[in-house]
Amino acid sequence: MLQREKYIKNITSRLSQLKAYIELCGDSNLTDVHIIAEDFICGLLNRAFGYSLVNENHQHKNAPAYDLVDEEKGILIQVTAKKTHDKIQGTIDGVIKCGMYAKCNRLIIQLLGDKPAYKKSFDTKNQLQFDPESDIWDFKALMRDIRKLDTETLEKVNDYVENEISNRLEIIGRNPGGRELFVKKAICIAAAVIVIFLITVAVVFTRFSNDRVGKVFFSKLRQYTEAGYYTYYEDRPFVKQTSINVKKAFSIVSELRNEGKKSSVVEEVYCNILSVVPIEEPVLILDAVVTGDMLKFYVFNDGWNDAENLDIVMESWVSGMNPDIENPDAGALERIAECTYMADCSELKSADVLPLAEYVIDRAEFQNVCTQTGSSSLHIGLKGMSGDTEMFSWSGYLGCADGKFDIDYGGRGDSGYNISLFAVLNVDDVPSSLSFAGQDAMSIVEDALIFETVIAPTKSCIVECQDVFYINGGAQQTPVYTVEVKVPVFADGAIGMSGALTTALAELLPEDRIGIERLTAEYYYQAESIQDTFPGNE
Repeated sequence: MLQREKYIKNITSRLSQLKAYIELCGDSNLTDVHIIAEDFICGLLNRAFGYSLVNENHQHKNAPAYDLVDEEKGILIQVTAKKTHDKIQGTIDGVIKCGMYAKCNRLIIQLLGDKPAYKKSFDTKNQLQFDPESDIWDFKALMRDIRKLDTETLEKVNDYVENEISNRLEIIGRNPGGRELFVKKAICIAAAVIVIFLITVAVVFTRFSNDRVGKVFFSKLRQYTEAGYYTYYEDRPFVKQTSINVKKAFSIVSELRNEGKKSSVVEEVYCNILSVVPIEEPVLILDAVVTGDMLKFYVFNDGWNDAENLDIVMESWVSGMNPDIENPDAGALERIAECTYMADCSELKSADVLPLAEYVIDRAEFQNVCTQTGSSSLHIGLKGMSGDTEMFSWSGYLGCADGKFDIDYGGRGDSGYNISLFAVLNVDDVPSSLSFAGQDAMSIVEDALIFETVIAPTKSCIVECQDVFYINGGAQQTPVYTVEVKVPVFADGAIGMSGALTTALAELLPEDRIGIERLTAEYYYQAESIQDTFPGNE
């Protein structure tokens, strides 16, 4: 068993023991344990999450509305076994009344029992940062966050919990009181021991009756060539190597199998982000559009860095213009069209576009060439050189039907694919993990279950990551995967094959830089847009 898993299981066991003890003592009207729990929770949160909480009750007995305070981080925490709506609303009112919200704007409620479902909302009078979904904690929610800690921090938390819970319960037992109080505490302790014994028996019985519960059977990377679409059949099989190049999004596909006699429950899934390295490089793409008799070319910087020191030399060709020449002469396009504009540019910034060239098609000459070649369309092309290096290229079929010119890029087709879990990775603000916890993420494994966790970065980067599953209370991990993700600047369909942005730019003059900048800003790619097609957990 991994050391990390041992820590998590021991912390879970100890907190379960404390929770059972608190509930039993509460039924016997023994409130000492609630007071002791304040100090325990204070130390636990400080070690786990780096808080600097102090118990306000040590400074002012029965501090109003809250128990723990971290003024540096602006956090107030109320530790309570009372979980009614009125109790929590009273805490909020008390914090506002005493004016502490001016120093500490966030309130957290740490319940010593299970969190109920609150149907009524809470009134903070816009003075406090308080979200009942994320700011009301119970031990279950606490454990979900503790599981995500690194191993070194887990060890510190484990040592603290192991020592503190046994010591705290011992202190409560030594606290002087009347005979009746002593008897109640003795009954409480005896009952707790019985409960723990029964839980242990149940765990052992389950362990031996279902010793091989659900586990991650295999995990592999799957590519997403175009934000979740497969363009070619070859992209469908699993990619076996641990480092691949993908576009826009990638996923870790894991098969979970239940090999025991009972079903296994997937309680939580999240992806550890071990490292993210942004890729800063320019990507030049050429696109074309025909409007009336005008053929226009645009070059886009679809990358995440500026293209500098460009010395663009254009070469064009028309296939079939001279069948005796394998590689037609440069400038062949001008035989069927007159060049009316050619750009002069040495730099193209990231997410920028340059109106590169305009040609007015000569209908008579176009028809002559088509007659010579015996074709109704001409295969035309254009490429840009910077010195001896080809920077970009484009080719397509220029045709004319019913007196109207159009461009045909050839056939294409995509097929969709369902996504199980989805998250957006903000490359500029990297989280330690992307969580897939929630109702949609929880599943019962009867036989085999495929989980596909799809991750879409907000910009090009190299990601080192690892999926983590919690199954029947135990943590399991996939191998560590490294993925190089090429995320474009412009949205799907904006450029390429007379994309939406290219078509819109054709209505503008090359000199209209303000109009061009306005249009490009509208077509920036947003990773979150993938969710419109493939909704999931974020």
